[in-house]
Formats: sequence, structure tokens, C-alpha cells
Amino acid sequence: MCQFYLAKFKRRFFVGALVFLNFAGWPTSLRAAQQLGADAAGPEGDRRLLVMAVKPGEQVPPDLAPALTDLVTGRAARAKSLTVISSSEIGQVLNLEGKKQLLGCSQNACLTDIANTMGARYVIFGRVNALGSLKVVQLRLFDASKARFLQRITLRGEDIVALSDQIPASVDSLIGGLLDPSERRALLALRPERKAVSAASSQSDRRHDRGTGQDSNSLLLAGAGSVGLGVLLAAGTGLAGYYYNAQYSDPSLAYPERERAKNTGSMAVIGGGAGSLALLGIGAVLIALGL
Repeated sequence: MCQFYLAKFKRRFFVGALVFLNFAGWPTSLRAAQQLGADAAGPEGDRRLLVMAVKPGEQVPPDLAPALTDLVTGRAARAKSLTVISSSEIGQVLNLEGKKQLLGCSQNACLTDIANTMGARYVIFGRVNALGSLKVVQLRLFDASKARFLQRITLRGEDIVALSDQIPASVDSLIGGLLDPSERRALLALRPERKAVSAASSQSDRRHDRGTGQDSNSLLLAGAGSVGLGVLLAAGTGLAGYYYNAQYSDPSLAYPERERAKNTGSMAVIGGGAGSLALLGIGAVLIALGL
């Protein structure tokens, strides 16, 4: 906390000095004084990152926004080269400065004022809204020196568990441009959350495989049986077609008998062929599900 006030004192000292010189006739302006005052914080201010409290929209559970704020702050704090300032620290300083009303503002001018008060350059600002059962989180990185947002990321999930799985990659993407290449690679490569989720998923998959092994065998057997019946029906259909075709071609039979053999043979071939194809298709599906 002392560092915040020290940086703020240096900035205000230079601003006040240049404003005094301006009124004394020096060719400068208040904007230039403010710029030099911001520069007085030096590289230290460029390495400070404010994490504002995630703002909840309508119909959002009251405990969701604070939980998301803690997750974002904790993930950003993994970057060792950045000084991450949490929303509670921001609130304390703004309250002492008489600027507590800025906490509810998301406009560029407000965020710039907050960043300047805290002696920081970058701000992470977020909001969560509810779309039915789906929760949509928007995270944005703001550059106070340029008074504009650098990046926006949107997360979607039905609960805090689904959203928390997306927080590490999202925050890493937001602050990745602020880090040197070696730290960025280390931060992106090492994600314990992802490993934990993968390990849990693997254990769940193994339990699922053990639990469904018998079902898989049953599906394979049923599929093989269905294919076998389809093949037998196809063979029987072929024999029936051959038999009725021979009757239709027999010149010793009367014309009505030959026509009757022709019609019966056609119906047998059509029905048997359709049944055979159906059994073969069902068998293929069952075998595919069992594999």
C-alpha cells in the first residue's frame, strides 16, 4: 500500500510543479504536466495490473461475480513480473481518496482515472450476464496510457465449475502481451488446473470403461447376430427368387401358374431384400456402438 502512495506522490509532485511553471509563464500545458506526472511512475507503473471486481448483470447469482473476480485475480497473480492489485485494495485506496464512486463506472475516462490514482497502466475489467441457464462472462484489458481496450474475451458456461475451467486460458491470453516471451511461454505451458481436470477426466473415463465393458460386449454380440440373420435372409431370398424364376420359365406350366410364380417371386425378392438390408444396417450400427 505504501508503494501506491509513493508513486502517487511522485506523480502529483511533478504535475503540481509543471502546473506552477505553466502559470509562471513557461510554455507548457496541463496535459503535458499530467503526461509527465504519469511518466514519473516509470516502468514500475507499466508493470502494475488492476483487477476490477466482475460486475454482475440481472438474474446472476450473487456469489458468482465475487468468485469469478477471485479466480481472475489469482490467475493474473501467477505472472511474477506484474504487480497485481486486487479489487479490495482498489476499493480501499479509492475510498481514502474520496473517489469510491468510480468503482461502479466502466467508461474509459473512469478506468483511466482509477488507473492513474493507483499508479497503474493496465486494468482488467469484467462483467457477467445470464442468458437463461447460460452465464456469459466478458473480460477486457484496458490500457490507461492509451485510454482504450486492448483485448476482449468471452466465456460461456452454466455454472462456476464450467467457467472456472476457462479462466486460466482466458487470463493468460489477456495478459500474455504484457509479459516477456520466456515468462509467457512458462505461464501458458504450466496450467495445473488443466492437468487436474485432465486427470479427473481420465479417472472418470477409466471408471466408465470398466462399468460399460459388459454393455459393449452385448452390443457387439447383438450386432453380429443381426448381421448373421441378414446374411441368412439374403441367401434365402436368393434361393426363393431362383425357384420362382425357374417356375416362371417352365414352358410345361400353364400361363396363369407362370404369372402367379412371377408375382410371388417378385414379392419374395423385394420383401426379403428389404429385410436383409435392414438387419445388416442394424447390425452395423450395434457393432459400431459396441467398439
